[in-house]
Amino acid sequence: MLHYIKRLSKQTLWYCVIGLIVINIITIVITTNKANSKSQEVVSLVQSVDDVVAEVDETPITKLVLLTELEKRFGSEVLQELVNRKVVNVMANKYNITISDEEVDREWKLIKTIYQHNTNFSSNSVEEMKEHIRTSLQLEELLVKDVTIPEDEVQKFYEQNKVLYNIPESYHLSQIIVNDKETAEQVMKELKEGSSFSALAMEKSIDDLSANQGGDIGYLSSQHIGNYPEIYIKEASELQSGKWSTPIQLEDEAYAIIYLHEKIDATNFSYEDVKDQVRRMLALEQIEEPVRVEMFWNEVGVEWLYDNEETN
Repeated sequence: MLHYIKRLSKQTLWYCVIGLIVINIITIVITTNKANSKSQEVVSLVQSVDDVVAEVDETPITKLVLLTELEKRFGSEVLQELVNRKVVNVMANKYNITISDEEVDREWKLIKTIYQHNTNFSSNSVEEMKEHIRTSLQLEELLVKDVTIPEDEVQKFYEQNKVLYNIPESYHLSQIIVNDKETAEQVMKELKEGSSFSALAMEKSIDDLSANQGGDIGYLSSQHIGNYPEIYIKEASELQSGKWSTPIQLEDEAYAIIYLHEKIDATNFSYEDVKDQVRRMLALEQIEEPVRVEMFWNEVGVEWLYDNEETN
């Protein structure tokens, strides 16, 4: 996976590794959420496949036709994801590879804070996300199980890069931006009357990017403020989760109202906390060829339904 960036400096490589893992995890979650949605549709479809779901020019389209089309479009993709997840679990059990809840929570915290990813998931989605993180870490351990990294090299990297393991106090925020104080006060009135913050953001906020996300701007901290006003951090520090601020006047005479979803306390991870993570990262640097879960299929004994199709 990392053969094409092995010549980078170790610190740059570390950022690349984490970035690639985050992108892969997020992509898997998005794909799997879609797959789960399709699976729920399939369950209802199977119960009455002869029912007509649409009609065009008096020609009926039955649930069976729809089910067949769903299988054609998503069958191979969903099956491959399910197989790969199971393969990793089987191989991890074979080699006694376990990933602790603490490791999973640490990776999840990095995704939310360091990369300020929009993580406005339901509780079920969060648990699913964590399971994908666990599977990804199991896969990494499988890939580097035969690579030995001296303890002193692992500790040296940690000592030289402690800043990478210091997570600042962070706030998951949403915002509503309006043109004037009068509109801001009207928004406040509607919030107090029980209106949804996200719905008001989509309806009234003049910041199109965040409005389309229900106002969600992800996680901000004093070290990762991005393009947002610094006053957001001060205002957020005085809020309780689930509460919104009073109108905040911005430099361009617009007004903002922010909403605090979650606060994450500052954390400094010790060497003992992250030594396995550092070891995996340094070991992955030693891998010369790209690797995929499919390389373990023969060892596990996978039989692939789609004989004439290549896996992705």
